[in-house]
Amino acid sequence: MGYYYSEAGCGCARTTSCSTAIYAAVAVAAGLLFGAGVGVLYGFGLIANSVILVSVALGLALGVLALFTTGAMFAGVNSKICLCRWRAGLLIGIFGTLLFALAAFAADVAVVSVASAIIVGLLAFFFALLLVTLLFVLHCLASSRDCR
Repeated sequence: MGYYYSEAGCGCARTTSCSTAIYAAVAVAAGLLFGAGVGVLYGFGLIANSVILVSVALGLALGVLALFTTGAMFAGVNSKICLCRWRAGLLIGIFGTLLFALAAFAADVAVVSVASAIIVGLLAFFFALLLVTLLFVLHCLASSRDCR
């Protein structure tokens, strides 16, 4: 029972083991919980140094974007399967984090208001989505069971 790499299918011949739907649901649920929690805490003024946190999220998103781009160009077949399988979650997390980090800087998140609490909550959602999806990519790369 061999497995093959298919560029069109982004995975292996065993489609049941290559499904990412449940993992995507876990990533979105974690993002929703984290985003809501951070938004509420920020709205009550319990999160200090929000500019530093936004800078860290922006830097990490740019770093993951650089790694994803170079990994997609220079990776081997098994690594490309993992990157291809998780590309939607990674790209949504990366670009959502970038968008809301820039919006947070533009809206001056140092001032606590309802609008900035919503922006910080959405930033936290996309950042958590990015981190959880990145963990799934690393698990896929390290696992010997995923389509190898």
